This record gives sequence, structure tokens and C-alpha cells, in this order.
Amino acid sequence: MDARPRTFLQCLAANHEQVIDYPRNNDQLIKAQNNANIKKEAQLISIQDTPTREAVFKELALMRREKIQHNKV
Repeated sequence: MDARPRTFLQCLAANHEQVIDYPRNNDQLIKAQNNANIKKEAQLISIQDTPTREAVFKELALMRREKIQHNKV
């Protein structure tokens, strides 16, 4: 799956001092997106406010490292 839309959304959220996270391969989310079901999408996407953009990028880096470690197992 192409990571560019996800990366774009994460960078966009970071500029608003928010961390956005959602699974890339979630059938429920894909179905909600295809049906333009914004309410369902909102239930499946996690958004966390942070004090600064720097805090967002630190959190994203940590999430990425954890994912890499998880995939090695």
C-alpha cells in the first residue's frame, strides 16, 4: 500500500501540533473512506494534541521505531 497519503496526513496534522494515527490496512477504514462515511472514519482515526510541532515529530519517530521493532519479531 502506498504510504504517501498517510505521510501527507501525518505532516499536515503535525503542522497543527497534532499526531494522527490509523492502521494502513484496516478494512473498516477503507470501507468508510470508500463510502465517504466521515463519522465512521473519525471513530477509527486517533488524533492527539501536542504542545509543539517538535513534540509531534518526536512522537511520530517513536511510533515508527516501535513499528520497525514489532516487524522484526
